Amino acid sequence: MKLLNDFGVSAWLASLIIIGAFVIIGIGVRMGLVSYEILLPMIGSWVGSVVTAYFVFKGMKSGKE
Repeated sequence: MKLLNDFGVSAWLASLIIIGAFVIIGIGVRMGLVSYEILLPMIGSWVGSVVTAYFVFKGMKSGKE
């Protein structure tokens, strides 16, 4: 629950949505509906944006204290 304490309920819900999206993509890969040529760049961009957003928001919170 550290994420909830750091950023609030909206970040916690956004994390649940992102995890749900990855689960749906995983099901699509397992069923053969998603090709790896499309999947790898998409996951790479998602991971990059999530990590960037984490550090930006963490920096903003640390700067206000």
